[in-house]
Amino acid sequence: MEIHASKLGSICGVNPFENRDLCILEYKVKKEKCKYRRELLDLGIISVLKLDSENISKKLKVVYKNHQSEIKNPSDFSKRKREIIEELGKTVELDDKNLSLVEDIVNNNMKKDCGKNNESTVISNNNYKKGNSKLWIWSHPELNYTIKGFHDASKGDIVIEIKTRMKQANIRKNKYDLYQLFGYLLLMNKTKGKIVQYFN
Repeated sequence: MEIHASKLGSICGVNPFENRDLCILEYKVKKEKCKYRRELLDLGIISVLKLDSENISKKLKVVYKNHQSEIKNPSDFSKRKREIIEELGKTVELDDKNLSLVEDIVNNNMKKDCGKNNESTVISNNNYKKGNSKLWIWSHPELNYTIKGFHDASKGDIVIEIKTRMKQANIRKNKYDLYQLFGYLLLMNKTKGKIVQYFN
């Protein structure tokens, strides 16, 4: 099994926001998509939900791309989502089901892109060396699993993990963030790391 360093907290059961069993299932599904899709459909655990035949998904990608680099502040999420959906609505008709799926996709993408877009600010302000240029991989010598990942940045021998916080209440020491950082230390054969939290 391949495990991403960013999921170590979930795999080890210390992330209260991501279920451990679901995280493991996601890895299994990624490895054998057809097998698990068929089994989960047969068991009635999942059903196929598709955006309508006009291929809203492709059109949403095009519209979203125009806004992607500007997503930096969580307080702008609602306004930005409205703009994206209004722009998409000019090219396709959205019923309630499709609108709900589009909103979920936009919400998930905005959270990811907000973090990515703010990383460069943190790196620049702190004179860090940007990471994400090399995929680090470590394999257990006896057990059948691999840990891999891209680190955010470094400063000398210190591995830097940058976290963009969406709410002030989330600015705290999170055990699952430490597990991710420990993963990068193992991957990169380093002994020092730092978590930098960015908010507002």
